[in-house]
Amino acid sequence: MKRFPLWISAGIGLLAAAYLIFANGNGIGTGADMRWKTKLAGENETAVRLMNENKYEEALTALQIAVQDVYDHDPSLEEAKEERTLSDPVLDVPLSNMSWAYNEMGDYRNGLAAIRKALLLLPNTAEEYVNEGNALYGLNRGEEALASFDRALALDPDARYAFYGKGVIHYEAGEYAEALKDLDRYLAYEPDDMEAAEKKMFALLNAGGNDEAAAYGDALVKDYPDEYEAYRLKNEAMRASADYEAIQAFDRMVAAKFPGNPRAQELLGGLYGDYGQYDDARDYYLQLLNDNPAESSIYLALMNNESDRDDVDAALGFYRDAARADAADPELHRTMGRIYEEATDYMAAVPYYEQAIKLDPQDEEAVIGKIRSLYRAKRNIRCADYVRDAEAVRASKSDIAFYGGKCNEELGRNAEAEAYFEQAVEADPGDAEALAELAALNLTLRRDDSALDFSEKTLRLDTDNADALYVQRELQERKKPLGERVKAFFAASYMYGAQVNDEDVWLAKLDEPSITPAEIGAVIDRARLPDDPFTFAVWGEDYDAATSEDERDVDVRNEGSVVYMRIAEFGEHTDDRFLAALDAVEQPAGKTLVIDLRGNAGGLAVSANNMLDGLLPDVVMSTVLYKDGQAEPYESDASHVDFKHVYVLVDERTASASELLALGLRTYLPNATIVGRTTLGKGVGQQAFMDDEQGIAVFAVNFYWNVRERNIMGTGITPDIAVRGDALADFMKPVLGGRT
Repeated sequence: MKRFPLWISAGIGLLAAAYLIFANGNGIGTGADMRWKTKLAGENETAVRLMNENKYEEALTALQIAVQDVYDHDPSLEEAKEERTLSDPVLDVPLSNMSWAYNEMGDYRNGLAAIRKALLLLPNTAEEYVNEGNALYGLNRGEEALASFDRALALDPDARYAFYGKGVIHYEAGEYAEALKDLDRYLAYEPDDMEAAEKKMFALLNAGGNDEAAAYGDALVKDYPDEYEAYRLKNEAMRASADYEAIQAFDRMVAAKFPGNPRAQELLGGLYGDYGQYDDARDYYLQLLNDNPAESSIYLALMNNESDRDDVDAALGFYRDAARADAADPELHRTMGRIYEEATDYMAAVPYYEQAIKLDPQDEEAVIGKIRSLYRAKRNIRCADYVRDAEAVRASKSDIAFYGGKCNEELGRNAEAEAYFEQAVEADPGDAEALAELAALNLTLRRDDSALDFSEKTLRLDTDNADALYVQRELQERKKPLGERVKAFFAASYMYGAQVNDEDVWLAKLDEPSITPAEIGAVIDRARLPDDPFTFAVWGEDYDAATSEDERDVDVRNEGSVVYMRIAEFGEHTDDRFLAALDAVEQPAGKTLVIDLRGNAGGLAVSANNMLDGLLPDVVMSTVLYKDGQAEPYESDASHVDFKHVYVLVDERTASASELLALGLRTYLPNATIVGRTTLGKGVGQQAFMDDEQGIAVFAVNFYWNVRERNIMGTGITPDIAVRGDALADFMKPVLGGRT
């Protein structure tokens, strides 16, 4: 979210000094008192100077010293909880300036805390309420920010930044008529503020006032004939007319008028790109580079142009040229990260975002881009670890908190996920996605009242939110007896139901209102096909065993050029541990990966697909065919880890998700080899009904899975290299170059 201008308190130090002279002239101050006030004024003046130089952290340090001096002078102020009138109006100046510094750093929570403390110390000023409004705006609390700006205007009808703040909030809410009123009031004071002029221009265009926008563009150019931004805004107004030749002529004129301004030169290239003339845009930008070989903005334009052409390699080439010219520009690295992210090569995007953050630790777009890429690449462990660090200094960013919640939720860390989603909602009360996540999480935790409350809040913001609607349906289902719910699940899910004699008769027994889990298990055993071993129910201790997960399911050994990974099962977080292990391998392209699936009876198909995603380029990894005829493809993204060779060890007990992983690797990787014996041949998957409160789970065969149209049900996977023995050494001989 773009910040608008904050109260620039350049006169605070002078105000304090003037007060000291007045006090001394009236015989009020003692010598010690005067020295203290002079010191406080000096600390404020230093902080203001540093802030005007954009050195906000240094300014904050000076202000923290000033605030502590205030508390030392009057200890009662530190614990003040209620309004009180100050005997000396300079005492709350450091707190107000501290809010300004925090807001500029994007730390709106601390900015709000500082200004709220200052507002307890009366009398209050319009500038203080503007600072409060700025902090609230940064926290996405727009309605409260509007109220603060109105308080500022009540104290000072000429509080220009209050008008600006109101205009920005109305603009971002799509309330363009209201935005224009407030922006016009602000521009009456600051007509040359091109940032505000830009907001007004887009408010006019978004409101359909194309003629008014054109007139405003003409007026800007007339009033500021030497200001490039005025011409750029007129360009925006002209584009609404779609008169290509007129815009082209205007852009050529602007380029000639501002020969030393690369942005002015780039306008015409942007016009070509807008009309899909990417070759013309490329040629034009390359011509510009002849005259401006070190101008990073032209490289950025070229990178974006090649990205629009879906040519990531060309964009990367221009990035390398740009980095040689100006490697210190964070936008350059952030842009390359975005290009890779848009190409779904998420792990390739991460180091570019990291470089941008290294150059500018406050680059919030880069921070969010890194977190988002890690989450989309399913690197939930790395995502959670990084968010924990990033969140501490950027707690007001709802995107950071939201993705922090998502990756912790994927890891089963419900308490951490809940805290992050709550933080996202606190930062942005209109975040329907975060509210829906809280609804689903409370449903999982069986907090039905809270789940209902969050789902209703979500639906007030987004009436079609699928997650919130699902939560409400599930809450209604929970009110039904256990047997009735199992019956509905089994009838809808069991693939072979039509082949079972008297299925309805058996399922009718589930209508008993007091049926026990053991009795449900007996019914399921009779309602399935006799030769279907994959449909069953578990309860009691068996339920506890079935729903627990062995965190040692991924055993990794690095033995020189061979990386050995033993996968014992495909649990809910096996993929997280596997992907973390992949990322820990140094220089994988020169190493051999061995995945040992012997004796692995399978587990979650989604876990196997996520593991495939880490090793495969962008392909359709597998396709799930459900009972109702629906087909769901699992697609990998472009991000993947390459190894010199991949060996998969299997035996006759390798089944289900293990077979999915093995078959997917052999199908899509030319350097993948399956070693061992023919696998079990389970090409079906189960849907599960689970009730933690009753301690029962019902697994019903619900779908077939294919890899490139192939299903291995009943046939298994024949290895490329057969092995007779059972020892690991027997299976490793082909890997190490020996004979079996």
